[in-house]
Amino acid sequence: MQPSVETNPSGEQTLSPRGGDGSHGARIFCALLLGSILAGLACSEGPTPPERLVLLISLDTTRADHIGAYGSTVQTPEIDRMAAEGVLFEQVSAACTTTLPSHVSMMTGTWPTRHGVPRNGFTVHPSNLMLPEILKEAGFDTAGFSAAIALSELLDFPQGFDHWDQDPETSDGPVVANREARRAAAITDAVIDYIDREPDGSPLFLFVHYVDPHTPYDPPEPFRSLYGPVPDGFRGSYATVLKARGAHHHSVLGPEEASRIKGNRLTRRLIENWSAAPLGHDTDLARLYAGEVTYLDREVGRLLEALAQRGLHDDALIAITSDHGETFWEHADSWSHGQATYETTVRVPLIVRFPGGKHAGTRISTPVSNVDVMPTVLDFLSLAMPDPIDGQSLLPLISGAESKRATHFSQGPLPGDAFEGNDLSWINERKTHCVRKGRWKYVRIPYLDREELYDLESDPDEKSNLLLNPSPDVLDTRRILEGELDKWLTTASPFPSEFFPRMRSSSDADAAARRDMLERLRRLGYVDGPDDR
Repeated sequence: MQPSVETNPSGEQTLSPRGGDGSHGARIFCALLLGSILAGLACSEGPTPPERLVLLISLDTTRADHIGAYGSTVQTPEIDRMAAEGVLFEQVSAACTTTLPSHVSMMTGTWPTRHGVPRNGFTVHPSNLMLPEILKEAGFDTAGFSAAIALSELLDFPQGFDHWDQDPETSDGPVVANREARRAAAITDAVIDYIDREPDGSPLFLFVHYVDPHTPYDPPEPFRSLYGPVPDGFRGSYATVLKARGAHHHSVLGPEEASRIKGNRLTRRLIENWSAAPLGHDTDLARLYAGEVTYLDREVGRLLEALAQRGLHDDALIAITSDHGETFWEHADSWSHGQATYETTVRVPLIVRFPGGKHAGTRISTPVSNVDVMPTVLDFLSLAMPDPIDGQSLLPLISGAESKRATHFSQGPLPGDAFEGNDLSWINERKTHCVRKGRWKYVRIPYLDREELYDLESDPDEKSNLLLNPSPDVLDTRRILEGELDKWLTTASPFPSEFFPRMRSSSDADAAARRDMLERLRRLGYVDGPDDR
């Protein structure tokens, strides 16, 4: 099945839905051909040279409220400088609250219900049309650098990259930083080495993924003690995080009931009684997390300075964002991400610096999503949008136009065991998901038969569930948002994805690598129990 160019009801030209019959390259070619035609029409006054550099920086597990430009007291001077020179989006939702599915949404402009990756450890289907694939066909060199096992070649994430630099697949990899990945300094060094060694003058797309704020929290000095003294030998290992989480559970439920909570599951009583949890008694962990963010900021600055020294910074399109945040003690999903869809894990930073500092200092308060990253890059480069696509370009918002999409969706894909039945249209159907529309956010946790509704304008910390004592207006809002969420889930049509240990390996080495990756995912909290799921 070959794709065709169609005109949608709004008059925009798009590509017809893709098939699974080998037409992937043809679809990219059609997109680029159409993009070239549109670009030529838009630039009738004269040719516009291609941008030298498109840089996408992802700060894994970084909360928006830990960036200075978002009002935090955490020190992030380099990222703040980027915000002053660019556009800051104040309300950005991650499509999913774990690393792999959120990054696939970022790279495809689609919700997980379309790209098919439900959580970490699953494969990325080749029918997904990824940003580096499109840019590669447009003449860009494409290079990616990642310190996280979640974005693995074994899972087919780096589709379209000419150069992919990741940590070794096995547990024999670097024992530094968070003990599962390279520190930010090593990633920055690798990127600088690449731009000094590899590029041939072609336009360049760089994807740089730092993972330091992820557990374990263990920043180097002087960042370790920057936000207050931390006991000697104390580090925010996954075991330490589990201990802190268990202490919270005990304080809310008592030891007997708390001991019955399995893995990454929540319970109704835990959520309903969470206000009784003592706040602030994990300050050592919080200080280490803040130190990781400031350490990461320094490395972002070092990378940007290296680009400036090589004449690559001022004319570049640079975006800084995150895949998800991290809950501390604020909600029942304490010291984790992936279990829930509260703002502590859903809200992420997004800062875009345009060539020459155009639009410098602009702040956008309209809610947007990280599915909008990919279409924004394509729109800026005058490349056509693939179809289907769920995201939208943010360029009209920057110019003062109204958003064409009113609703945004997010999912918490954990726990990952008993709720993933074969009878579901979408593997995360029974887990936490939410929809946001303007100031309102509706949360549903099917496996707990629980609903929540928040007014994020008056209650940004999500402390007051309006459905506990609803007014008629609140019930009307719930009905509207529930309908939006039901419609979204009903239309789920995900590409097939498989949890990688279930795949048959062609060699003993592949099998060993998969087993090692499974153990690393388990140590990072993404896999519960002794089996593959």
